[in-house]
Amino acid sequence: MTENLNQDESTHSAETPAACRRHSAGRRLIGLAGWLVAAGGAVSVAFIPMNVGESLCGIWGCFPPLQALVALHLLWAVGFAAMVWTLVTEKPSALLPVGGFLVLAAVATAAVILSRDVFYWFDHVPAEDHYHWPRRVGYTLATRIDLPILQLLAAGVVCIAVGRRSAPTPSLD
Repeated sequence: MTENLNQDESTHSAETPAACRRHSAGRRLIGLAGWLVAAGGAVSVAFIPMNVGESLCGIWGCFPPLQALVALHLLWAVGFAAMVWTLVTEKPSALLPVGGFLVLAAVATAAVILSRDVFYWFDHVPAEDHYHWPRRVGYTLATRIDLPILQLLAAGVVCIAVGRRSAPTPSLD
């Protein structure tokens, strides 16, 4: 009986906190709570009292309320950061393929949206104002909160960078 008790204690004490299911679940819950707090903080930016008025308008268009725009961009950034963190902690082998897909999706989406938008804008703006097209591109990227192109690109680049850093290097032997 004492042998079994000693054997159970030795196997129990030899289990590291990283391999322990209880510690793993606790770490996931703390991580989830942290990401929820970060998302709440991102959304709370929308409630900052500030009025920029019409100062962000021009031939390229008028921006929506700045606080709401920043809050939604931050919320997308938190969501993609949580996705990258989950990949790093749970499935590091998926970092490179997911990162490549995210970069490809961001570049393709940006190309389609920007080319469509700029050509449409050129048709509806006098020729003397066409030199404002870089501002129109910036405006389109900043106000396109339903398709988070910049956050998608950033998440893809981070996935690729972390995936390459943690990938084993092939030996030349």
